[in-house]
Amino acid sequence: MNNYFSIIIISLLLLVTCSDEKVQLISNTPSYLSEQNYKLNLKSINSGTNLETVTINWNETGNEVTLINLSLNETVNHSGNSYTYTNLLPGNFLDIEVSGNKNDSIYTDTIQIFTRSVYPVTNFEFEIEEVMRGNEVYDEGESYTDIDENGEWNEGENFVDGIKKKYHRKLSWVLTKEPENSFQQYNIFRSGNAEELIYPENCNCKIDNLSSLLDSTYIDSSFDIIDEAGIAAFYYMVQVSTGDFTKNSFIFNSNFTQPGQIQLNEENVSTNKNDYIDITWKTISNSNYFYQYEIYRAPDKGLTDITLMAQIPNSSVKHFQDRKAGNGTTWYYSVAVVDVNGRKHYSDYVSGWSMP
Repeated sequence: MNNYFSIIIISLLLLVTCSDEKVQLISNTPSYLSEQNYKLNLKSINSGTNLETVTINWNETGNEVTLINLSLNETVNHSGNSYTYTNLLPGNFLDIEVSGNKNDSIYTDTIQIFTRSVYPVTNFEFEIEEVMRGNEVYDEGESYTDIDENGEWNEGENFVDGIKKKYHRKLSWVLTKEPENSFQQYNIFRSGNAEELIYPENCNCKIDNLSSLLDSTYIDSSFDIIDEAGIAAFYYMVQVSTGDFTKNSFIFNSNFTQPGQIQLNEENVSTNKNDYIDITWKTISNSNYFYQYEIYRAPDKGLTDITLMAQIPNSSVKHFQDRKAGNGTTWYYSVAVVDVNGRKHYSDYVSGWSMP
């Protein structure tokens, strides 16, 4: 009996030893896909860097690809591994779907592309400067030092050269980052109604322009604002112009009603996308005083290294695709609503991650 069991054990050992040499790994990937690990790997290295153009590229399939602009419902058939969208407007955000055929298999992916806005001036403000008449001539009503005590001003006696106080406005700002080859001028706007400055092209509010990129101050000494009655009666805005496109500064010293705040929750930040993270939100209900959305990203809950990822000047945009997230990474995001006065409402920071 013992010999019988010994024979069985030896036979089993021989069977296992022989089968070790014949092990086959079976993939769960369907066999009809010719290249299981193929990805389009959509990328754009210049989204947000140009005013009118964006280039996207992908892994070449060897066949024609179809690009669909989902935002405008426009289709382009193209060959190769890159395509440049031209004649866009500054601050455009577009969703593009790319489909390619490789070895009889269709691969599809989407990417969000965007152009930058004209760079505005920053830190814009103004202060009121008190000035005198300053005509170097004694005028009736000006105070004087009555040296000979005769009750009237005589030649040689000192006088204060100003009948009454006058006021100038000194505007100042930090220069635009717009390159010199695209910059044309700064446009200076003034109005007694701050709301007119939100759309200055619709009002007769322009008072001057400055042609030098290095100009960072402007003194308004015009007749309209010189008297004391005008101290708090005017609002200003500085616009950067490239000739074809413009960008307004914030409107200093006004108190607009702030737009609503974005409510960002866990379902708004993706955890199931390959190579990127998608942030979505509901558009604000009151966009009258909207200036832009700002997307911020941090690497941890402590928010130790916050980065501004994008500025979106269109209130109807309601998602942002972070294609710089990397594979298998976790990030924390906040969407801020900025009003025309420069105030910001931040959402909570919410985590999301990309699939490896």
